[in-house]
Amino acid sequence: MFSFGKLLTLGLMIGAVVLIYRWHRRFEEFRATRARARAAEVGPQRAIEDMVKCRACGVYVPARGAGDCGYADCPYRR
Repeated sequence: MFSFGKLLTLGLMIGAVVLIYRWHRRFEEFRATRARARAAEVGPQRAIEDMVKCRACGVYVPARGAGDCGYADCPYRR
């Protein structure tokens, strides 16, 4: 029937399963907290802008707010 050794082994196995479940749940909470912190760190993303090729140097620059590339015939000279 049931001996003390078998009951002790069963109790230890149930305890191990409970401990592993608790550890796994804490680990998942930690991962979720870390993911939320990373998402908050990044902040809002800037909007995607169209790019145009500079006629003077050939480098692609934002369509709005492009700066001077340094060439004399730069169309974005300020």
